[in-house]
Amino acid sequence: DKSLSQQYCTSILFHSNNGKYWRNKANWLESGDECDWFGVQCTNDDVFELKLANNNVSGTVALSGDCLGKLNIFDLSQNS
Repeated sequence: DKSLSQQYCTSILFHSNNGKYWRNKANWLESGDECDWFGVQCTNDDVFELKLANNNVSGTVALSGDCLGKLNIFDLSQNS
């Protein structure tokens, strides 16, 4: 299931990058649709953009290349 795979990948990002302390984590891990999570933009139900700039994201980002195959924009600017 594509949605389950995308939720798994983005959940790893959340947990490994101190998501508990993000400035805005609206709907993360709460909504059944990852496309409703703050900073996640989807096209045809594919995660296309992750925009988490200036959101207190910290740590090492480890997303495998095939984890979010349609990801085109990944903005983590102004984080530590």
